[in-house]
Amino acid sequence: MTPEADSTWRVLIVEDEALVASAVRDSLTALGHEVLGVTGNGEQALELAERLRPQLVLMDIHLEGTLDGIETANRIHARLGVPVIFASGNTDSDTLRRADNGAVFGYLIKPFRQRDLKLVLQLAMARYHAEASLTRSQLTHATILSSIADGVVVTDPQDIVRFVNPAALQLLGCTLTEALDHPLEQVVTLQDENTGHAAPVTPGTGRSSRLLANWSGRRLAVDVEATLVLDHTGQRNGTAILLRDVTDKRTQEEFIWRQANYDAVTSLPNRNLFQARLQSEIERSRASGKPLALLLLDLDNFKEINDALGHDKGDQLLRSVARRLQSCIRGSDVLARLGGDEFTIILPGIVSRATAEQAAKWIFEELGKPFEIGGNQFHVGTSIGIAIYPDDTTRPEDLLRFADQAMYVAKAEGRSRAVHFTPSMQASTERRRRLVSDLHQALPRGELALHYQPIVDLATRAITKAEALLRWTHPERGSISPLEFIPVAEDCGLIHEIGEWVFDQAVRMAGRLETLGYPLQISVNASPVQFAPRAPTAMDWSRKLAELRIPRSRIAVEITESVMMADAPEVRERLLEFRNNGIEVAIDDFGTGFSSLSYLRRFDIDYLKVDASFTRGLVQNADDRALTEAIIVMARKLGLHTIAEGVETEEQRAILAQFGCSYAQGYLFSRPLPAADFERLLTAR
Repeated sequence: MTPEADSTWRVLIVEDEALVASAVRDSLTALGHEVLGVTGNGEQALELAERLRPQLVLMDIHLEGTLDGIETANRIHARLGVPVIFASGNTDSDTLRRADNGAVFGYLIKPFRQRDLKLVLQLAMARYHAEASLTRSQLTHATILSSIADGVVVTDPQDIVRFVNPAALQLLGCTLTEALDHPLEQVVTLQDENTGHAAPVTPGTGRSSRLLANWSGRRLAVDVEATLVLDHTGQRNGTAILLRDVTDKRTQEEFIWRQANYDAVTSLPNRNLFQARLQSEIERSRASGKPLALLLLDLDNFKEINDALGHDKGDQLLRSVARRLQSCIRGSDVLARLGGDEFTIILPGIVSRATAEQAAKWIFEELGKPFEIGGNQFHVGTSIGIAIYPDDTTRPEDLLRFADQAMYVAKAEGRSRAVHFTPSMQASTERRRRLVSDLHQALPRGELALHYQPIVDLATRAITKAEALLRWTHPERGSISPLEFIPVAEDCGLIHEIGEWVFDQAVRMAGRLETLGYPLQISVNASPVQFAPRAPTAMDWSRKLAELRIPRSRIAVEITESVMMADAPEVRERLLEFRNNGIEVAIDDFGTGFSSLSYLRRFDIDYLKVDASFTRGLVQNADDRALTEAIIVMARKLGLHTIAEGVETEEQRAILAQFGCSYAQGYLFSRPLPAADFERLLTAR
């Protein structure tokens, strides 16, 4: 029970003079207090206090036994926390000095009056109550501070650490002994996040971010706030520092930010961060008066390689390209990947257009070197579009659009070149947009058709095969070259729907010729995009042939060398499916791409089509003759048939026949013909 200042108290009297003890007892009783016992011996006083648990002890300094009143009071207060009032006739300085300790709550000089006793008792118990209340409050506060998750460090006015909660000790990486009673700057070392320099916090400035260099050598990200601790007069009594560990939060925030702003494949800035950087660089350019160049790069042939080899190797190639591009730029330049095979480079502070052209030259030289992916070498060029701020435009979005238009012109002009934007390019971009829109309507409106070019057996001169070639007759523009619309169909995804339609028409044509008595094999071209792992339309052509009851030998599939070389499981599965179902496979334009003899054997290829570029030089170019003969001899050794493309003269036919070429096609025999004209050609022969 905690005594109040005006309540009745239970008192133990420790007095070695019996008369004095009796008088004090009477006075206490008269004042309404309960006297638990009286003793004049220090040892007995300890025993009585332990047993009776008084609320107050009235103690003489000179006692019987080995313990005097001062020592006895100290022991009682230490064990039980009971306040003690000394009653003594000694007033010498030495006695008073010894009696002045934490146990003493009052001092009466004998002899004393009852009213003096009453006043001292009231003062003593009032002080005891106040201190007890303060102690309870401090314990409550300490308990609260010790239980919170944030670190709390409290100093005195001299910035000496006086309190540290467990959370702070864990953050600081030190013990309580190492923290308490030491200067704050030695216990808590805060640094600037950017510079790493010492950066203590100032009370009253709110929450700020710092790095905490703790005693274990770790650097933690913390939110820190310092607050002044004031006494009842408003004077500074110390400082309370709140530390919150935000290392994991910052790590997560940084991870999310990187996901939103950096490309996962190349670790370069992505489109989102690029746009922010472009805006920033344009503002700097406007302030400095120095122009900047934007280069937009699109890799040549990447889509074909990526679709053929699979996305894993495509990603590997993109990372290699990114590393080479980084080696071509300055520290102030910005390299980003927009997506797919498109990269951008911001060149701030250029002197003239020649600066951008020189950068493009370095890029061509670096990307012109072969890439080795999966044990094979590949050549990947790039087409570059260049737009200049502020010469071409002052708007960031237009600058990117203009660079994109220039890049498409570079591709149309033969690829592997850099082209500056000109205003006339906007008309070209609009034409391409209309082409995409019209192509979406071409199939439903019946504007697409197949033409058939005969393939002749050089030994018998009989037409034994034909290649189905896609044609588009636009209602306004007339005939549009496949070289123009096929890449567009691949880019916009229409190639899957168109490819299935082409196969269906070719199969039906083969079936019709069969019924007319012309059992010809018709070959159809398959785009590399149709072999992509996640192509939306599966090329289940074997099933279609079975449904139409057409012999599988009546259809052949022409693919490019890049498709054949793919290590992707989907490509291998599809090519092996053709072989196992009796559908023959031809490699189109053989000798113009990257080839491997091991792939010819692995996939059981049936035909090699010698590219027309070799055929054209047969008569006048010894190198073309040698290469063509080598291809034909090699094919024969591997058990493959050869088909020469682009045969236009009798001399070319004779040379091919001499080399042992199996088949030939070209204008010497016939141009590609509509289905009805092709039927008439067969009938006439």
